[in-house]
Amino acid sequence: MSNQVYLILLAGMLWATQGLFVTEWRSLGLQSKEIAAIRVITATIIFILWVVIYNKKLFRIRIKDLWIFVASGLVSIVGFTIFYYGAIDMTSVSVAAVLLYVSPAIVSVLSAIFFREKFTKNKVISLIFAFLGCTFVSGIFENAGSSNVSGVAVGLLAAFCYAMYSIFSALLLRRNYHPVTSMLYTFIIASIGLVMIADWHTLGFVLTKDHSRMEFGLLFGCISCVLPYFLYTISLKYVEVSRAAILSSVEAISASVYSILFLHEAIRIDVIIGIICVILSVVIVNQTQKE
Repeated sequence: MSNQVYLILLAGMLWATQGLFVTEWRSLGLQSKEIAAIRVITATIIFILWVVIYNKKLFRIRIKDLWIFVASGLVSIVGFTIFYYGAIDMTSVSVAAVLLYVSPAIVSVLSAIFFREKFTKNKVISLIFAFLGCTFVSGIFENAGSSNVSGVAVGLLAAFCYAMYSIFSALLLRRNYHPVTSMLYTFIIASIGLVMIADWHTLGFVLTKDHSRMEFGLLFGCISCVLPYFLYTISLKYVEVSRAAILSSVEAISASVYSILFLHEAIRIDVIIGIICVILSVVIVNQTQKE
């Protein structure tokens, strides 16, 4: 496997740490929108400081491309957050997680349309294994009756928004923007959106009650947001968008492993089957370059 493939796998593993952080934030009394605001706004501040210190030229964008940054921030970050958490409320965590991992299929179809990427047999097989793996890992078979039509529709909207990050990022990279510029403006726009919907009274109370929580918020933003988005976005310059989306499904099995190791959740046979399926998916999709 190429170095970029390893970077995408690492990005997925880092994204999976969200569950650990979210569990802690919820225990402190925060809801989904406030937790998302901490993560995204922290990442935005880090990206801005990085550009100010190291390369102010990365602030430059072309006005004609502004719509892409706005769409990326509002659709792929804010839209994803609202729809995903809505799907959790209307169905369950497991059902929402499975619906989210329809996104690699969406990315594959859109990449074939917009970037002329080949929709190969190996990709189709890999998508099937990735979806099956995420389905087993989520525990959906134990909660088969928890879904409803509206919840499923909202979950699919979340998957679409999630998929669009890959599409928008690839589009910006093809227009010769630096990955940091792409992430910088995406997160600036997303931060503005989240500022408008978050409960700042509750958020301020929780964060200022203990100074260590500010440090925890910084850690949350760096590990679960800045690093994975950076690794994933720079890899899109060298890896097919559809292939990258499939590889990132390692996030699902990583989240389950972290839950077992750190939250002491029981080891289930369906999780083991799911992990095997996702590993097979990664192996299969990496055979596409030999076709």
